[in-house]
Amino acid sequence: MWRLGSRTDIPELATTMNPLDRGLMRYCRRGLLTASLALASLATGESIASAQPVTTDSSTPAVLDEESERQLLEWIELLGSPQFDRREQAVKALVAAGEPALPLLERNARHPNLEVRLRIIEVLSEVRQQNVERRLKQLIEGTVDPATLDLPMWEAWVEATGNSEDSRVLYAEAARAEWNLLEYATEAEQNDINKRVAETLSTYQRGTTISVATFTALLFLGADVETVDLNVLNGVYNVRRQDVVTRAIERGRYSTSLISLMDRLVLRSPRTYITLSLQMAMDLNLPSARELSDQILAHPEEEPERAVQTAIIALMKRGSKDDIPTLEKLFEDRRALRISVNNLVRETQMRDIALAASLVLAGGDLAEYKIETIPQTDPRNWPLTVYVLFPDGETRDAAFERWRNERTMLVPSLGE
Repeated sequence: MWRLGSRTDIPELATTMNPLDRGLMRYCRRGLLTASLALASLATGESIASAQPVTTDSSTPAVLDEESERQLLEWIELLGSPQFDRREQAVKALVAAGEPALPLLERNARHPNLEVRLRIIEVLSEVRQQNVERRLKQLIEGTVDPATLDLPMWEAWVEATGNSEDSRVLYAEAARAEWNLLEYATEAEQNDINKRVAETLSTYQRGTTISVATFTALLFLGADVETVDLNVLNGVYNVRRQDVVTRAIERGRYSTSLISLMDRLVLRSPRTYITLSLQMAMDLNLPSARELSDQILAHPEEEPERAVQTAIIALMKRGSKDDIPTLEKLFEDRRALRISVNNLVRETQMRDIALAASLVLAGGDLAEYKIETIPQTDPRNWPLTVYVLFPDGETRDAAFERWRNERTMLVPSLGE
């Protein structure tokens, strides 16, 4: 049996419990949601069913006749029976009754008998799970319009991943894993959503394996913003390295939907985090790696130096000789990044990186142009933050002059 709770609920429970509530939580046997419902019913006196009316179909509320209502009330009273078997039978009967029993269960949520209150909580949890599972089954089967199923964040999900069969199945899996979080996200402020997503991701960076379903829910919510939060980006960057996640993105059934979500996260990340987001896109061979590089290099003068540096190297790694003209447009960009080498401050200009990348794409020899790099490694292994250095200004000027003289010999198409 899956549960309608998540790790993100734990801090909220822990900070609000009084001793009685903690005792109730230990007593409840059906998981975190059951404890949450117990806390809500005893501390606030509010309804502990779903905020939306739960019905037997998408539009018509359940109506009980007099005899059925009398039978349900008898079962509710039997929840407090001194005989264990009778109590268990009453639980099973009320769960089997399903959604029509919800109004009576709600009305008796503050029953004077503690045993009855606790078992009502148990029944409400089970019935709500049945309700959610019914809706998700209808979604997967495509038997009803999803808009009538009251699924949390469904419209945003379709916008991000489409409405294919695989997309619907993946939504169902994510909803089963993190239903409470998806419901929370429909009403909460974005900063609060980011905080809960980041906190949940952090719990999986300590050796705990994440499920694809939970990762999907967190990735989806983390990317459903205009600008991605740094803590969320860091969390996704680290957790996506888990084998189960990498396999799902690269070649699993849900690869297309997951790639759409990953691209969405990358393209909505702030430029100040460009190295992190673009490195992730490169590692996973996402379409957004090239798209983001093209965006930055289309107007490099409007972008920070680190973003331009990263985009140049990404273009070199994913591009071809046909991209050299794009790099040549940067040959007048003298903005610099500085690095300390043997206690000396050296600088790499944007045009230096563009020239080195052009030479690599053209098959030229960096050493002949007296180009040094930090780190000193094969260009195929360059990090996105590689530094390109010349011994002095004269050597730099000579390198650019040499390129102008040799470019068409290296790449004949550049002369066309």
